Amino acid sequence: TYSETKEFMALQADYALATQQLDSAIKIYNQLLDIEPYNTPYWTGLAKCYFFQSKWSKAIEACDFALAADMGYMFIGLCYSAKEDWEKANEYYDKVIDFLEKNNGNESALSIDIYTNKANALAELGRYKEAHQTCKKISKIHPKDATILLTEGKIYLLERKLEKARICFIKLSDIDSSIDMY
Repeated sequence: TYSETKEFMALQADYALATQQLDSAIKIYNQLLDIEPYNTPYWTGLAKCYFFQSKWSKAIEACDFALAADMGYMFIGLCYSAKEDWEKANEYYDKVIDFLEKNNGNESALSIDIYTNKANALAELGRYKEAHQTCKKISKIHPKDATILLTEGKIYLLERKLEKARICFIKLSDIDSSIDMY
């Protein structure tokens, strides 16, 4: 009865994406975009499908259409990170951070991901001082977040500052001793 309604189709697409039926999800998202071409969640869903298929250019293209919602920049940054294009990744993370700072969004948990991804990109570019400053900035807002310490420790490893990395990882294990962190 509802198979042709946008709501049901969107539910089908989201389910297909969640269960890794990516070709099916792509087909449904494209049908939805034919109906409603300016719908950011549909473009973002399509971008996620392409991202999971490692089709970086198509994921970036889909994100370009989703940019009515500024958080689409985060996803583009992730795509560039996956391609190891650290300059471009950093550029897009800056756009998200600018948006968050203008809209008092640094309190959200999502800000941790954005800042740590930016720090990783900076570290990969060899800009270690800026990477550490980025970690310090977000750790002032979220002082007990394990992801920030993990990122900082990885930066120290890239710098070959093993003692400082070890200290970060010890602090990290005090905060979060889950298997993911180990």
